[in-house]
Amino acid sequence: MEYNHNALKAIFKRYEILTETLEDLSIHGRSGEEKALAYGLQQSLNKFETVFLLINFTEIFDITTPLSKVWQSEDMDLAAAVNMAQETIKVLKDRRTSDDHFNTIWEKAVKFAAGRNITVAQQQPSSSRRQRKPSSRLLGSIVTETIGQRDTSERDEDPINLTVKDVFTIPS
Repeated sequence: MEYNHNALKAIFKRYEILTETLEDLSIHGRSGEEKALAYGLQQSLNKFETVFLLINFTEIFDITTPLSKVWQSEDMDLAAAVNMAQETIKVLKDRRTSDDHFNTIWEKAVKFAAGRNITVAQQQPSSSRRQRKPSSRLLGSIVTETIGQRDTSERDEDPINLTVKDVFTIPS
């Protein structure tokens, strides 16, 4: 888990270099496949939803990485580890239902995006006539964009409410 946390921090620290490199690879890549992959990754990194999720996951790892280290240590005190796990769960539950915490993450994402010309665009609903069930293969996954699964009533919602509903408060 610590490696995932460090990877997220590295993405933020080197965001500009990463996007510039992907842009260069999408133009000057050795093969069509390499160019397409670089272009797709660059487009994903330049979406507000991705920025929001990166910030959110970084904060989650900030909370859970110390617990992971305790559970993996050779001289672990089981009682202390259980107490730490319960406290970590409490903090995560509190943050999940906190409007203030969501607003803090939202503002960080908006500030990060504004400095990199990433727009906080409202998602456009598809013209799908019926709501489809997500694939059972996606259970436990976070889907930031789908084809044909958006409700037309989302058209009038602002991006903050859409993000709270679709990304931040993941149904359990």
